[in-house]
Amino acid sequence: MHGGLTHANWLYTDRVLKDIDSFDEQTIIAITDLGELTIRGWNLHITRLNLEQSEFMVDGEISSLTYTDVRPKAQGFFSKVLR
Repeated sequence: MHGGLTHANWLYTDRVLKDIDSFDEQTIIAITDLGELTIRGWNLHITRLNLEQSEFMVDGEISSLTYTDVRPKAQGFFSKVLR
């Protein structure tokens, strides 16, 4: 064990899940309506994915969940006019 949750299953349904940006056995990056959710751990596997219902399930040892606000910033009036 690496200090994480052993054989964890985690289901995300709190926010609108837009996409899974990338994933491997150590990192899963999910894009939500409020930003980017990074799941880190060991032996991570996405066992269920349903974008229509905004949910996915992860199996493995989860060591951290990090949420980052990476939404595109709204464009102001002048940036729209000067295109």
